[in-house]
Parts: sequence; structure tokens; C-alpha cells
Amino acid sequence: MYEFLNWLLHPTMLLSLLTLLAVLNLWRRRQESKRRLLLVTIPLLLLIVWSMPVVSTAMKVALESPYPPLTDRPTDAQAIVVLGGWVSGRDANHPEPTLGRDSVYRCLHAANLYHKGNPIPVLVTGKTADAKLDDPSLARVMADLLIDLGVRESHIIIEQESGNTFENAERSAPLLKQRDIHHIVLVTDAAHLSRAIPCFEQHGLEVTPAGCRYGRPTVDLSPGAFFPREDAALGSQVALHEMLGWLWYRMKGRI
Repeated sequence: MYEFLNWLLHPTMLLSLLTLLAVLNLWRRRQESKRRLLLVTIPLLLLIVWSMPVVSTAMKVALESPYPPLTDRPTDAQAIVVLGGWVSGRDANHPEPTLGRDSVYRCLHAANLYHKGNPIPVLVTGKTADAKLDDPSLARVMADLLIDLGVRESHIIIEQESGNTFENAERSAPLLKQRDIHHIVLVTDAAHLSRAIPCFEQHGLEVTPAGCRYGRPTVDLSPGAFFPREDAALGSQVALHEMLGWLWYRMKGRI
């Protein structure tokens, strides 16, 4: 009973249900024109569908399934490249920059791969969150975490001028080629790989994808997957961001 009430009273679920009942009541009374009712009904239904876990997982599976998890580092890999995610700058409550969950998970996965064989260089990439503040770059903060995770400081290469995926590849490739590195293990979120891999390949690098933060391996078809949740809406938004990013890069000739 507790689990049912917790599910029913979930804010997204409850508000969606109440709004849907209100719209159905408007249709029943039909005091407004059909066109006006559709202007309310269609966006509501789209929002509900958008917030369904079944939709979120389907989008993520489409992005992630071509790149299964990498557990062992290829023996011929010459370097590990870790793409920066999110970092917050210093403020009154945070005396030091704070890495976002995406950046932390990428560093954890990179450190794990680093320890899988003989030590190889690890390149971290990402600029300062706010150029107006005197904060260390995202790459620098990630490098500090990697050192704490056992990566030798002498093996870390820092690229701290790039602000997006295309620039990550554009700025990192020369640093790698200067060291005669041509085969890399690319660490980033699994949903991000479809856009990140071709960016690095366009700069003449052989890429072995190493995704992290995978979602479900298959589409969620359980009964609860057809009821809206805010975490599912967020997952759909992340997946759509990557799909639109891939399309934009394709239109711009970046991949």
C-alpha cells in the first residue's frame, strides 16, 4: 500500500493526472471550441508521453546500444582521453570548484581503465566554467581527481581551452599527435559517444569507445514505464540534446 501511495502521490504523476482529468472535464462540457481545447490537450499529451520512462529508455537505448561497455583496455591503445562534463565555480558555499556527476563518473572509468594495463597517458579536456572567475579549468579539476585515483601526474595531459565536443577533439588531437599517439580510448557518457567518436576520427585518430553512465540495456516495458516521472523527462531531454547535437554537427560538416 505504501509503495502504491508513494507512486500515486509522486508530484509529476499526480499533477499530470489531475491536469488530464481537468482537460477531460473540459471536453465533456464542451464550453470551449474544439480548436481551443486542442491547444491545451495536445501539449499536455505530448508532455505526458515525453515524461514516460518507456520513451526515455527507448531514446537512450538507441544512442547507447551501438557502443557496449568497455571493461578491458585494448593492448594497443596509446592514450586515454576523458571528455569534460560539468563543473561549478567557487562561491560562498563552495570554496573549491565542484565536479558534476558526469565528470566524476568519467574520471572513475578512466582511472579504472588506466590501471587495467601498463600506464599510458591520460588526456583531460575542458575549459574554465566561467572565464571571468579565477577558477581552475574543468580539465585541471578532473586531473586532480585522477591523481587522487592513482593516475600518475606525469602521465596526465591537460587541454583547457575547449568548450564543446568539437573543440575537445580539435584542441586535443595536436597534443596527442605531438606525442605520436594515434589510437585512443575515448571516455565519456555512453549517450554522448555517437557525437564524440566522429569528432575525434575526423582529426585522424583511431578511437575505441569507452562509455560510462549507461542506462537500461533494453527498453523498459514494465507497467510503471508508461506513467510520467520527472527523471524520465530529464532523461528524454538529455537524449534529445545528443540527437540534436549530432544532427547539428552533421549539418555543419563537423562529423
